[in-house]
Formats: sequence, structure tokens, C-alpha cells
Amino acid sequence: MKKKDITILLIKDGEIIPISDNKRCSRNSHLMSYFELKNYKNIWLSSNFDHGSKKFIRERYIQREGKRIILFRGLGYKNNNSIKRLIHTLIFSLKAFKYIFINRKEFTHIIISYPTLETLILLTPIINFYKKPLIIDIRDKWPPSTKQGLIYNIYKNLNYKILRKIHINENTFLLAVSEDLLNWFKNITNNKEFKNSAICPIGSNTPFLGYKEQHIKNQDLNFIYVGSLGINYDVKGIVKALIKLNLNCDYQIFINIVGKGHQLKDLKKLATNNHNLKLHGFLNEKEIRNISRKCQIGLCPHTIDGLLPNKLGEYLSYGLFIISTIKGNCQNLLDENKVGFTVDRNFLKLQDAINLYRQIDHNSTSKNIKEVYMNKFFSEKIYKDKMKNLNKFIEEKNCI
Repeated sequence: MKKKDITILLIKDGEIIPISDNKRCSRNSHLMSYFELKNYKNIWLSSNFDHGSKKFIRERYIQREGKRIILFRGLGYKNNNSIKRLIHTLIFSLKAFKYIFINRKEFTHIIISYPTLETLILLTPIINFYKKPLIIDIRDKWPPSTKQGLIYNIYKNLNYKILRKIHINENTFLLAVSEDLLNWFKNITNNKEFKNSAICPIGSNTPFLGYKEQHIKNQDLNFIYVGSLGINYDVKGIVKALIKLNLNCDYQIFINIVGKGHQLKDLKKLATNNHNLKLHGFLNEKEIRNISRKCQIGLCPHTIDGLLPNKLGEYLSYGLFIISTIKGNCQNLLDENKVGFTVDRNFLKLQDAINLYRQIDHNSTSKNIKEVYMNKFFSEKIYKDKMKNLNKFIEEKNCI
């Protein structure tokens, strides 16, 4: 068999597109940078709708040093849980299907991110037909079981039913951001013994900022949450708990929320009577860094266990202690390295977490945070360390 130059087609909508240096790096941005180091060419298919800001991007095509990003015209949506978003995703998936059919000779491998299931379902048949090696990048448990409702339950059960019928063969590779997530995907697709896999956190390329002296000496506490205000994070719940604690302590608690989503309306009501709560909306990387320099604790009130969200790496890069609700790999990482505290989802242990932070040796904690970040989340290191199995798969499946 003759080998050819490797070109990887990455398919993911709804992720931060690197149209400027102030944009936070997404999983696909990290993957493309890593593949460049391996001398692989990259093509990324997305839409021109920015999921975070809910705005359309003017650019339709981005070319940067071996990277090509093709942005299909998207429908767009205002509500993450709307029918319009589902239609947007289906339209994107059909356009990706058409692109694969027309340009099938331009790439050797395909990476599809999970979620979304709709894209995976629509594209798997044509990928298998052309016998293209497929890499499924598992980012999240979807659909989440935390949301309820008749229509949603029908949608959720249908998704899980389809997932169980997805055929994973030796021409497939599973990449996951955590061990718990990889095992979940294997179980739900009835592929418990599947071996072609690797675990690599999303990571962050932000230089370590570390603790500032003011963080250690200041009696007041500044919290920050960065991310979606959607159904997977109980931001409103943890904010209400912090506001309640602030009424009964001898220091001030300040809360910074960065992001957009359906919880924003309720948070605005809370902010009306609580001047210690600041809602910043959607910000770029530089703006988030400036706010984080004044903060000590990063919040991760996720409603799903077994995940290792990217905001952990971002918080650690800012030198922040972490308060999380995620059991599994995330809790073990925080506990073993003494860089955070896991609370219950009723936030009854939130005071215990704050007390722990106020009592710890901050110099020692700062060293721990830097070590964990550099060894477990800094993208330049972890992608080199964690991708050996994937590299082997890509090279072995590169023939015509």
C-alpha cells in the first residue's frame, strides 16, 4: 500500500474560532497546533455562527500556516435549548456531508467531536462508505440526564437508543478528555472492550499567571465563573449560596460571572439587589485574564459527574483555587493535589470549602497549582505525552 501526506478533517460546530489572538483556544485549536508539529495538514469545518457570543462571524474562510478553517453559513439561534439550534446543527451536518462527498480526496482522516450526536449520525455512513479512518473526540455526556420534560425526554431517549446502535470498528479511534468519559461512551455504545483509544484533557496554552501578593493578603474573597450559563452548570444555585454566605461573614464575597445563557436573566435579577455580583457577559481571553488577576477562587458547579471540563485548566493557569461539584476524575485531581475542594450540589459544604481556602498555606498551594497545570493541562506538554496511541493509529491507517 502506498502512503500519502496526511490531511486531517476536523468537524466541529459551536466552538471558539481563532479569528484573533484574543480568542481563547478550543480543543480543535489545540489539536490543529499539535498536528502541525507532526507535519499533518488540517482542515476544520464549522459554521459562521459564534455559539458563545450568539453573533455571526464575517469571515467564511481562514488560512493560517497549514490550517484551513471553512465556515459554512449558519442559521444561528438565541436559545441553546431551542428547536432552532437543532435545525442549525442538522443544516451544518448536511453541509459537512456534502463537503465530504465532493472533497473526499482532499483528506485522509476525519475527527468528529461528540457532542453533537446529530453530526456523528449523519456523517458516519458516508465516512464508512469511503473507508476513511474516523476519530471520535468525546467531550461531554450528552444529552444530560439533569434536564427533564416530555419533549426533552423523548429526544434524550432517542439519542441514547441511536448511540447504542453506532458501530465502532477497527477503523475508528476514541479520544476522550477523561477516563470516566471514555468508559461512559464505551458503555453506552456497547463497546466496553474497544481498545483503540487515548485520554487527553482539552488543555490550555495560557502561560501560568500564578498568585499575586494581593490574593494572599486580601481578607475579601473574589470568585469567578467562566463559561456557559446553560443547563449543565448550576451557576444560579452557587451564586445564591455565596450571596447567602456573604450576609453572615466578617469579610466581603465578590462574584464575577463571565458568559451567556438562559440563566443570565435570573442572575440579572440577583445582581439588582446584590452589588457584589458582577455580570460581565461574553469576554475575550485578555479581558478574562484581567478579571482573574483580582480573583482567588474559580467556580465549576457542573451538574454532571465524570467530566474534566476545560475551565479547570483555565482556572489553574490563572493561579486559582477551585470549588467544583464534579465527582470522579475531577474530584480525585483536586483532592490528591490539594488545589481545590468538591462540594455537594445543594452547596451545603460551600462554607467548609471557603474555610479550607482561608486556612491553607497559599505559597504551597500556589506551587501545587502551577505543577498540576503545567503537567496535566498545559497543552504543549499534554498533547505530546497523551497522543502516542492516536499518532500510531493515524500513521497505520494512512494508506490508499
